[in-house]
Amino acid sequence: MSDGFYESHSNFAEDITNVCQTSDAEFALERLFRQYSDYQADDSTVLIARRNEIPQEIAARLQELSLAELTDRLPKFQLTPILSERLSAAIKAKDEASALHVLAFMNSKKLLPSAEELDEKNREMKLVGFLNGKVLNGIVSLIKLGQK
Repeated sequence: MSDGFYESHSNFAEDITNVCQTSDAEFALERLFRQYSDYQADDSTVLIARRNEIPQEIAARLQELSLAELTDRLPKFQLTPILSERLSAAIKAKDEASALHVLAFMNSKKLLPSAEELDEKNREMKLVGFLNGKVLNGIVSLIKLGQK
């Protein structure tokens, strides 16, 4: 980072960490730039580098690892797509308990797929005939949390 961006707000370290932990860093960074636009002292430059590959030893065991074990081994931005896949699997299996478990975990850890991805989960529910109000409410809650 250079110039006036990092001095523009007292929560910068936390905010940039949150950007790095999202599955859609580009969207999160654009949102952060808009948020900081009134505070910039100069032009703003940000360079973010992160490793997107899941370590091979973890990738081989993805299905058998619990959510807590995955949380201990992977950064947030890598967990979000994995949880999204687990939510889709629960929806397709019409497994309310598993779907609610994944949604509660996503909510508690602030692991938020994009609103578009969550809308897709709603479409998946309709497609497989899994019209479950509790699961739908959980999806809507995540959408609202992501809009804050």
